[in-house]
Amino acid sequence: MLKRSMSSLASSASIGRFINVIGIDASTTNQLTSILQTEIADKDEQNNIEIVTTVSEEKTPSMFSTSTYTANLSTKTMGRNLLYSPLLNSTQTVMQHISNKIPHGSVCVADQQTAGRGRGSNVWYSPPGCLLFSFTFATKDGTKLPFAQYLMSLALVKAIHRLPECSDMPIKIKWPNDIYANINTTTEREEEEEEEEKNETATSTSTPQSTSTTSTVNFSSFTPPPKHGSYSKIGGVLCQSSYDYESKSFVVVAGIGLNVNNHAPTTCLQSLYTTNEAGNDSTTVHEIINRENVLSHFFNELEPMLETFNRSGFETFYDDYVNEWLHTGQKVMVCDLNERRKQGESFVPNGDEGVEGDRTEVTIIGVAESSGLLAIDDKGQRFELLPDGNSLDFLQGLIKRKIK
Repeated sequence: MLKRSMSSLASSASIGRFINVIGIDASTTNQLTSILQTEIADKDEQNNIEIVTTVSEEKTPSMFSTSTYTANLSTKTMGRNLLYSPLLNSTQTVMQHISNKIPHGSVCVADQQTAGRGRGSNVWYSPPGCLLFSFTFATKDGTKLPFAQYLMSLALVKAIHRLPECSDMPIKIKWPNDIYANINTTTEREEEEEEEEKNETATSTSTPQSTSTTSTVNFSSFTPPPKHGSYSKIGGVLCQSSYDYESKSFVVVAGIGLNVNNHAPTTCLQSLYTTNEAGNDSTTVHEIINRENVLSHFFNELEPMLETFNRSGFETFYDDYVNEWLHTGQKVMVCDLNERRKQGESFVPNGDEGVEGDRTEVTIIGVAESSGLLAIDDKGQRFELLPDGNSLDFLQGLIKRKIK
């Protein structure tokens, strides 16, 4: 999931000409048709879009397999209603348009998207092999909304760790809503494979290619997300909500992107699995690490968590979340919130020179009740840490608010 300036992508007339609808009744499907057609990426083909209930997977082996996905799904409602298309502008945009017309728990999946969305105004794109999906759920209590992204991140990590032989996969949550992986393990393995390939082709005049990049996408124009030590981003969560006056509840559209089979530009689950389980052949790896398996495991994990979340809030999951994140004991430099408000736009929280206001080193110890980071200074004073809203890396633009 990398930010970039978007250009036209995969405008082939054979891509994105249908939306596969599963589990949604015919009457609702007919109502959705015109809305869904406007979200197909290939604008020249809008009038030819089909809404279909079956897809010949034999002819499209690289596409998302709805049959494999549903076969591994054990939920009552979450993920049961599915909309799938090979190419969309944005699964998030699609679900926001139709969230009040389909059952909660419905999911939209795309193989590729041309206008994927991240935090704020960021535009995000994922190459083939990424798991790209958005889904809906509802909650009555608006005070729970800030914690929804934490719940989604935790459910995703738990789902991955429940895949066969993946319990020790080195993935963690980077606050507030990103999934990071330890790239040192994959780099070492890839270097070994490169060296083996060089030895095998020593007599050849051709230059061996690295096994770490299987996509033909040119990544030169991408701005990579910030690293966290030896960890690099492989996924992210976006939660957006609106209030439904009819049901008197908040409807959340959650979007997730995760590197599953795309080895570039950072790493992916497949690389991490191959590193840990080097003895497995490619067929075994694909049977375990594929988008369909990850998505079904995610919903299987999320459904009971969401029921508890709506009933009791995030407190039940607090310890699990902190155990799965990167930040306990991390020291960060923060600035005073009151000084930030007083100086307004002239305040420079992270500049090396000319910085105004109080800068303090604090240690992160958890999550505050209001959903910000909880930290403590060397005098024992506790603070809530909030992002300044300007930094790509939230941890590089934190401002503090004293907790009494």
